[in-house]
Amino acid sequence: MGQAAVPEIPWSEVIANGGKIPDAIAERARHTGCVIFRGWLSMSECGPGEGTLRVMPSLKLSTAYIMLRPFFLNEKLDLTQPTFPGSIPARGQIYANPKYHPHLYHDKSIISIPKVEPGDFIFWHTDVLHEVEDENNGINDSSVLYVANVPLCTYNIQNMLNHRKAFREAVPPPDYIRDFGGPYELEYQHDDHGAREENILTVEGRRALGLEEFDENEPGLTEGQRKVRRMANEAMRE
Repeated sequence: MGQAAVPEIPWSEVIANGGKIPDAIAERARHTGCVIFRGWLSMSECGPGEGTLRVMPSLKLSTAYIMLRPFFLNEKLDLTQPTFPGSIPARGQIYANPKYHPHLYHDKSIISIPKVEPGDFIFWHTDVLHEVEDENNGINDSSVLYVANVPLCTYNIQNMLNHRKAFREAVPPPDYIRDFGGPYELEYQHDDHGAREENILTVEGRRALGLEEFDENEPGLTEGQRKVRRMANEAMRE
């Protein structure tokens, strides 16, 4: 969600293609991972008005409004217009802003999260409308690491292997390249780069990158959890 810019929406290309999303557009939406919660790890002291995260707490009502908005785009029922306000064909993100969604009352309904300190971790539901403050009126930089919650499931096993391959080659993973383009300065171009297995110091970190197998016999696991760990371990060995 964002207020700063309204993206150009190529719905004409979709309509011209008989309602089907052209491959060139669809390719931009093919994420390789399933994210359950979005997450921020704060690297600095940051409070409201200092470039922090803002969210709209009303998940139920905002979701219903966004889904119904196409039928009332001109403030009256219209079942014929083909656009979905605030979306880009084949992308997994809605850009809710005052131009398309005035009844959300952005200036009143979106709130900044409380002040955070370095090391604080913030999670929010993936369907919650959110944005980053347009301006940092503080005296320090607002710095965070985006660390999403990506659970171990069948869909994410290939995502893990993609990241392992990118890590070993010291290049950005596929999703990052697709979303942000390039070219970028690449780690492998530097002899002293840090993308080395010996720098991953924890078992949890190594498992997240597919560098160490999961414990299939850990006490308390359900049969489903054991099965997906077994599948992940087998995929690592291939």
